[in-house]
Amino acid sequence: MNATSNPSAPSAKAWLVRSGANLQDEQTMLDEGFVAIRWDRVPDLGHFPYREELDDIVADEYPEEAQSTRRIWVGELWRFGSEIRSEDYIVMPLKYTGDRLMIGQASNGYEYCADAPSGLRHRIRVRWVRDIERDVPRPDLRASLRSLLAVCQLSRNDSATRIAEIAQLGTDPGHPGEPEPAKVDDLLQRAVSAPAETPVSLSIRHLLEHWGFERRTVAAVESVKADLAQFGLTTRPPFTEGSVDRTVDIVPNRTEPDDTAPEVDEDVEDVVEPEPLTRQLGTLPSAVVSVASTESLTYAWTLMAQHGFSQLPVIDGNLYRGTITCQSIADAALRRPGDATISDALVQARVVDFDAELLEVIAVLETNDFILVQNQARSITGIMTAADLAIQFGTLAQPFLLVEEIERRLRQAIDEVFTSSEIRAAFKGNSRIKSASDLSFNGYRILVEDSKRWEQLGWHWDRALFCDNMAKANKIRNEIAHFATDPLTSSQLKILTSLLEQLRRVTPN
Repeated sequence: MNATSNPSAPSAKAWLVRSGANLQDEQTMLDEGFVAIRWDRVPDLGHFPYREELDDIVADEYPEEAQSTRRIWVGELWRFGSEIRSEDYIVMPLKYTGDRLMIGQASNGYEYCADAPSGLRHRIRVRWVRDIERDVPRPDLRASLRSLLAVCQLSRNDSATRIAEIAQLGTDPGHPGEPEPAKVDDLLQRAVSAPAETPVSLSIRHLLEHWGFERRTVAAVESVKADLAQFGLTTRPPFTEGSVDRTVDIVPNRTEPDDTAPEVDEDVEDVVEPEPLTRQLGTLPSAVVSVASTESLTYAWTLMAQHGFSQLPVIDGNLYRGTITCQSIADAALRRPGDATISDALVQARVVDFDAELLEVIAVLETNDFILVQNQARSITGIMTAADLAIQFGTLAQPFLLVEEIERRLRQAIDEVFTSSEIRAAFKGNSRIKSASDLSFNGYRILVEDSKRWEQLGWHWDRALFCDNMAKANKIRNEIAHFATDPLTSSQLKILTSLLEQLRRVTPN
């Protein structure tokens, strides 16, 4: 098919719509001029002027689906029913060839055909204008077209204008200054193409590196989630939980209903729901070491001694039986000298969910020596003692204490050497600045990097190296202020500790 009109105004958007249809239904769409999506249990989308109402109906009609899956579906239904407008471009991958794309323009908005066969009721009328091979779009646009979502907007790198030109001329003009595909795109394309039995697997640390992050800061988590969601992907288990050395698989999300699909494992990242505002237990518990109930008590006692444990969960497969402790083993030995078993020494421990609020967990540990942590599937995945909690809080607090002392020493040194007027002069006479306490961390750096003011300080360090270290410390400070999930890396800690050591030598008081 060839285009017969000029591309519409730049305001027209471009959308990828995967029909989810069988070959016969796909041909019907091409012949009769429309695109349709599934979700037959959901009634006319025109009845839901607010997204919250659609949330409720999807939850009612698909109660068997995971909440994270339902959130993805609501987004796709909302885009199809409320955001695609007349003259917007529709790109539909064709199933009957597997290597072609059909491009058209919507001739109206959403409509519902109650009498249509299953899978063809939710539809948008389309004027199909061009049939192209999948490799016509350039690599960056082709990456977006590989999204597994049933409905998504194509917005990166001027996609709408380029789709319009492909529809008219059959060629992709590309994006000005088009870069080579980013390593993020490379990773996501590999994940989309990977067979279900061999998904892309990598450590959380390596996953973050693709986006240029070392730690799970707020910005890092938001960026990774957004790109995974755009491609219809998620991670199993969630990448926001556990150590950064933990291995995760990048797997497809459930992006459309399929009654024949196997039951979905809920232990996946919810890439749609924002991160909770309250700090949760999440990454804190240590990985669990357990023993089977069929082992001997001597074996269990030896295992505890080797690891220095005071307690050990007893788990058969995924079934939690209870816990043995030093005290419960001693009690069992007194009751049944010589032939006590693990079952004789079992006691029940407090089990909390992985997403429990941390402040609530602290209160629980005040009256319990330890707690066990379970995941969404109710399997025991971690253990936490009061000692673990103290160590974790020490790790969390250390960066704040380092930055606090660095800033106090910088303020003291600046106020001792410079007058208020001299400090103000460094910032164009800003009347709000009366002392070093009115400066930001970056303000300290700006003040001391001037060669004349550096001489006034009388510090016998190389000015360029010292100020470069201050700039790095400022970046770390900003990360700390946003309360990242992960502790600082060893290199980040070294930057802070080395800067503090330098300041201690020149500000001994």
